[in-house]
Amino acid sequence: MKTERPNLRIWILACYWGVLFTLTTVPATWLGEGAPTRGTDKLAHLMSYALLAFLYLWARRARARTEMFQASLVLIAYAAFDELHQPFFGRSCELADFIADGLGIGLGVGIRIIFSQQSSKL
Repeated sequence: MKTERPNLRIWILACYWGVLFTLTTVPATWLGEGAPTRGTDKLAHLMSYALLAFLYLWARRARARTEMFQASLVLIAYAAFDELHQPFFGRSCELADFIADGLGIGLGVGIRIIFSQQSSKL
C-alpha cells in the first residue's frame, strides 16, 4: 500500500501560491515583453486561479459542499486582495481580472468535484 506524506499536498499548494503571489507582485516593467497581452491576460488569470482552487481543495482533501463553498470564499477574498495590492507595485487593478479570477476558481472547484467523484484517491 502506497503511503503519502501528509504535508506534501500542502507544500505543493504553498509553492504554487507563492509563485503566483510573486508573479502578481513583480512590477509590470520587470516582465518586459514576457508579460501577457490584454487578450491572454484574462486567460492567464482564469487558468492560474483554476489551478490554485484545485490545489487548495486537493490539499485540504475537501469533498463536502460546505468545504468547497468555504474554500471558494477564501480564494475569492484572496483574488480581491491580489487585485487591490497590485497598484502598489506599478500594476493595474482591474475588475475584469477579478472576474476572470472568480471564473477560474469556479472552474477549479468544478474540476475538483469531477475528480473527487471519479477517484477516491485524489
